[in-house]
Amino acid sequence: MVRACWGKTSIAPDADSLRSRPFVMLHLLLFLLLTPFMLAACGTNVTSESIQEEPIEREPIPASRAWLDLAYAPMSAAQRLDIYLPPAGEGPFPVVVWIHGGGWSSGDKALAPNSAPRRLDARGYAVVSLNYRLSGEARFPAAVHDVKAAVRWLRANGARYHLLVEEIGTWSSSAGGHLAAMLGTSGGVPDLEGADLGNAEESSRVQAVVVWFGPSDLLQMDVQATEQGCPLFQGTGHDSSTSPEGRFLGDAPSQVPQLAAQASPVTWASADDPPSLIQHGLSDCTVPWRQSESLAAALSAQLPPESVTLVYLEAGHGGGGFAADTTLERVANFSTRFCGDRWSGSCYSKNEVSAMCGTSCNLSQWRSRC
Repeated sequence: MVRACWGKTSIAPDADSLRSRPFVMLHLLLFLLLTPFMLAACGTNVTSESIQEEPIEREPIPASRAWLDLAYAPMSAAQRLDIYLPPAGEGPFPVVVWIHGGGWSSGDKALAPNSAPRRLDARGYAVVSLNYRLSGEARFPAAVHDVKAAVRWLRANGARYHLLVEEIGTWSSSAGGHLAAMLGTSGGVPDLEGADLGNAEESSRVQAVVVWFGPSDLLQMDVQATEQGCPLFQGTGHDSSTSPEGRFLGDAPSQVPQLAAQASPVTWASADDPPSLIQHGLSDCTVPWRQSESLAAALSAQLPPESVTLVYLEAGHGGGGFAADTTLERVANFSTRFCGDRWSGSCYSKNEVSAMCGTSCNLSQWRSRC
């Protein structure tokens, strides 16, 4: 017998009704329909063990092994992303988010099969490439809000697309590198979250960051370029209302110093930031290499030494050493920061894995793929 706790009404059949098959069926149906509601009303504890979670309904993997132009937020047509899966397997696959460059004013998420980010496919990673609102449409912090909304969307929906979303890395260059660094350093800053773009209950934090020649301190770019022996960028410098930084902020950085500081990854470096690999060309006069030095210094002041790696290359603003296999291999090996069964490299010994990821790697979770 089940009695409703708000009174004496009973749905248990009496002796007369038991003699009638229709009444038995009716009471059984009522029992099945009403029991969950009465248990809740009576304060009955229902444990997670007593409820089986419905399996996640995964999308069938297309022949192209990619989904294109998925909306991660509803505000703008720019808020779209592409998902590229590795060439084989059902997953779930660890995720690297790629954010395109272009001075926050141009660029697109489309990736050629032989592009640097897509080369992570062969290492077992899913690559997610995203667009965001450019400075011609919306100024800072719109782009930061967008990339964080994209990460939250991945956490909420990625399992449907065969993605492993507990740990997400990001790798980007130039203006995209700046946004990747902001993902890494500004986690938990409410003004930079853009929670109104959706999935506010999910985390926008990432677990590893690779920055290629990205701005990190918008107030120091001209000073550092001069120290490096570079001419003023585009003849007027970065501290101009018409520079990429000026259009991103809405005015020259020196005219809006608080906003420029808020838009600078170095401002937000803290002890809970993820490991970072930072790479910069020594001949770069578009973004001076000291910007990467500043980011590494800010992170190193907060994190253990093995969590921050700064590498200088014989290159300018991209090209050169950035196209070398050794550079891309370094990025791929940085995936060992994930460790555990998220390790997607080829067959390495435990000693080799330990040498590559240092003390940040929990070798007790390491599993050989050999």
